[in-house]
Amino acid sequence: MVRRPIGLDAWRAGLQAVDPRAAPVRSEAGHDTIHLHATQGSQRAFGQLQELGFDSYGLYNPIMIASGARPETEELCAFGVAAADAVRGVWPSVDALSPLPCFPSVSPGWDTTPRYSAPDRGDFPRRNTWPGLRPIVVGDTPAAFQAVVRAAFGYLNLRPSVPRVLTIGCWNEWTEGQYLLPNTRLGFGMIRALASALGRVPALRPGASGPDEPIGERFPIRWKGGAEAR
Repeated sequence: MVRRPIGLDAWRAGLQAVDPRAAPVRSEAGHDTIHLHATQGSQRAFGQLQELGFDSYGLYNPIMIASGARPETEELCAFGVAAADAVRGVWPSVDALSPLPCFPSVSPGWDTTPRYSAPDRGDFPRRNTWPGLRPIVVGDTPAAFQAVVRAAFGYLNLRPSVPRVLTIGCWNEWTEGQYLLPNTRLGFGMIRALASALGRVPALRPGASGPDEPIGERFPIRWKGGAEAR
């Protein structure tokens, strides 16, 4: 199968051919109306989303975009630095690209090295040489993620005309280093950080970095042959 990017003309034709707001579609889905939200990694088409019929838009992963904009000599980008850059620069700049409501997006991390073999490291720090392809974000702790989620709520509070919607990338993107699901590295840490930012559980202490609960205590891991790891 050959995969080809879908251009704006294709999007426009598809939306015109099958209008998701049409009565039969709404009735079948059980909704009075349907809201179309565009989530993109690229920002090239944001200025045309209103013409295409979308209701709102946002980024897939602002942490990746912010870390990629850091100086090339920063081989590894700290999560807190990328998050601060996203709050101060990426969100407002993307918000200015369209009159549509722009929902802030947060991510618990970014590291795509599971997808490829890293090139040889050069003699001098240069991110495009090593690790190459995409930036690697380090220091993605539950406390740091909790802080950026709270920053997103503050960002929305300053924009009362925008619906209070926050998007999260991603729930289980293991090969991109962004996941909220319980795991052996952080346990239930990221889920608890989100719940804490929402006021559902007590706040995490600022320096919290490890798992709040060993993953094996709740979900035993069984290796081949029946041995159990905890």
